[in-house]
Amino acid sequence: MDLPAPIVDPAGALQAAPSHADLLTLWLASLEQDVVAGQRSAATVTSYRSSVRAWVAWLARGSISRPEPRHVTEFLAAAGTHRAPATRNRHLHALRSCYRWTENQGLYPAIARSARSLVVHRDDPLPCFTRSQIEAVLAAVDQISEADRARSPAETDRAGVTRLRDLALIRVMFGTGLRLISLVRADVEHLDLDSDPPTIRHQPKGHIAADATAMLAAGTVACLREYLAERAAIGLSGGPLWISLHAQPGLRLTAWSMRRIVTRAAERAGLAARGADGRLLQPRLWGPHAIRRAAATIVTDAFGLEAGQALLNHQSIDTTRRAYVRVQHWRLLERARHTLDLGTPPTATPVANVEST
Repeated sequence: MDLPAPIVDPAGALQAAPSHADLLTLWLASLEQDVVAGQRSAATVTSYRSSVRAWVAWLARGSISRPEPRHVTEFLAAAGTHRAPATRNRHLHALRSCYRWTENQGLYPAIARSARSLVVHRDDPLPCFTRSQIEAVLAAVDQISEADRARSPAETDRAGVTRLRDLALIRVMFGTGLRLISLVRADVEHLDLDSDPPTIRHQPKGHIAADATAMLAAGTVACLREYLAERAAIGLSGGPLWISLHAQPGLRLTAWSMRRIVTRAAERAGLAARGADGRLLQPRLWGPHAIRRAAATIVTDAFGLEAGQALLNHQSIDTTRRAYVRVQHWRLLERARHTLDLGTPPTATPVANVEST
């Protein structure tokens, strides 16, 4: 493999080859220019930056100054001990983009070109929240006492607002089917609760502006109004729609925080469980994306695949169909499991966990 040679200036003097950290910094700067030009989304750059940081940290731990193709494979293998295949593929995509750029610039060879992506199984059966389970999750939010929400006596006055925020957040998740990234980016000014119908503007995945619109149900609007009124009463009226109310009041909630709100409520509702090590079992099956999947499934059951596609804002109906088929497979396997149970009489009636919607 050809490694970068020292650079020769016009006077003929040798200069040191750029460090690896310098190369990555230059690449990230080029990505920022792409964002300004509208050729990439800021979310993509943020994801790439996170992956490159993980790569640089791994190189530093191994004292590797000139990585080769084998190092990319070793990095992905090391990440495999605590990362899902899709996450490792995201790291690989970032490295491919980075070293493709460095090669085009004549700075460093494309060492990630030969690394193979991992297989991500996207056709396995998937469980899905039912309407009654969504209602149970909302009820669980109400069961979290104000004392539990408040980290100190001084925060008790904000505990009620936190409850309203969580209720409104889950209602918007279910009522609109929005992706988590769109919810994280939402601002108060994106709401139009007085229009007919009430709407929320949002920034879909891959977009650089809040240029899409979702409709809000009457119950969701009522919950949002109450949440915003209580927020304003404690001096937090504008800015991000979903905010922290305790550690740093007014700070935009992260995707991690939103996942925690949902999985915590699902756990209290008896849907999610923890293993012997205290970790939540299959958190992604009971998180925000599961709520999005439930909304799409219920709408598709009632009005067909095109309605589900419109709700999820999928460009291709095949994407909607694939997700819906996975849920249907789960339902069928659940029915088969109960029908084939020798301890109970056979029945064709759907069990509670696979209720029809």
